[in-house]
Amino acid sequence: MPLTTTASAHRQRIEALFAALSGPQPDYEQAASHFADNARYWAHTPVSEPITGVGNIIADLQRQFALAGDLQSEPPLALICGEQQAAFERIDYVTVRHTGTRAPVRICANFEFDEMGMITEWREYWDKTHCHRTMGFA
Repeated sequence: MPLTTTASAHRQRIEALFAALSGPQPDYEQAASHFADNARYWAHTPVSEPITGVGNIIADLQRQFALAGDLQSEPPLALICGEQQAAFERIDYVTVRHTGTRAPVRICANFEFDEMGMITEWREYWDKTHCHRTMGFA
């Protein structure tokens, strides 16, 4: 079944967000442009607290990338888009700053969009124990 125009736009927005965040020098300004002003981000649903507001989301991403950056996302394992939501399963590779280790992190994320196609919610789900082991954290 072909994607609707809206679902296709959501897919493009998610792909553009990860393109902006990829590499050794993420483009945080470009990343911020994909979020509604009052967007919420849960880096580790439901363990972490949700972060609200574009500036706070970008600050948290900068904090995360200071620990493990140079993001490279493989092509999606699954990217399913509807009219207001999307589910995105992927493997990210990051370089852990204190060890130089290149580590894979398998993540499933859910996105929600407003009527303008901006991201209003980004929730990520991943196995913390596995990630810490592959990244070399105690």
